[in-house]
Amino acid sequence: VDKNTSSSLKKPAIAQESSLDKAVSQLTLKKSCEILECVNRVEQKIDRLLAFQDNQHIEDLFDEVMKLPVDDCDSWQMLEDLLMDKRNCIKLVSKYSTLGGSDLGDFVRRIWAALVTDKFGCELSWIGRDKKKIAVKGSNCFSLVVRTVKANKKYADVNDPDIEKASQDWIFKSKRRVQRAKDTANVVESCVPSLSDSPVAGTSGS
Repeated sequence: VDKNTSSSLKKPAIAQESSLDKAVSQLTLKKSCEILECVNRVEQKIDRLLAFQDNQHIEDLFDEVMKLPVDDCDSWQMLEDLLMDKRNCIKLVSKYSTLGGSDLGDFVRRIWAALVTDKFGCELSWIGRDKKKIAVKGSNCFSLVVRTVKANKKYADVNDPDIEKASQDWIFKSKRRVQRAKDTANVVESCVPSLSDSPVAGTSGS
C-alpha cells in the first residue's frame, strides 16, 4: 500500500475519533452545567433556610429582651439600639402598620402608645430643649413611626411634617393623659365601697 492509500484510510478514522471526542466534550460540559445549577439551587435553599432561622432567632430574641411599651430610660435606649437592626424595624412595622385609626393623628397616637407608656412620654420632648428630657426628633423610634405610617396604604403618600406634628401632639399631651388616668382611678376607687362599709356575714338583720 502506498503512502497516499495509507493516508486516505487514516483520515476517516481520525475524523470519526474527533467527532466522538467532540460529542463527549459537549455531553460532559452539559452535565457539568446541570450539576452546577443543581448545586446552586441547593445552596440557595440552604441560604434561605439559614436566613429564616436567623430571622426567627432575632424575632425571638427581640421579644425576649424588649418589652413594649417602654416605661423608662434604659428600655428606651435598648429599643433605640435594637432598631439599628433593620430586621427588628421590619418586624415592628409589620406589627403596627395595621393599628388603624380614624385619621392620621389617631394612627400616629396609636403607634406611639404601643411603643411608649404615657408615664414615660412625660420624659420625652421633641427636640430635647429641656436637657432633662429625651429628644424624639432624629431618634430611631421616630423613624420607625414614620416607616410604620407609610407602610399603611392609606397613608403611603403622607408628608413627614404631618407625622412630626402628630408625634409632637402625642408627646405634649402625655402629662394630661397621665393625670386623666389618675383622676379616673380616684373616681373608681371612691365608688367602690371599702371593706369597713361592707356588711359582715352573719351580722345582718333578719
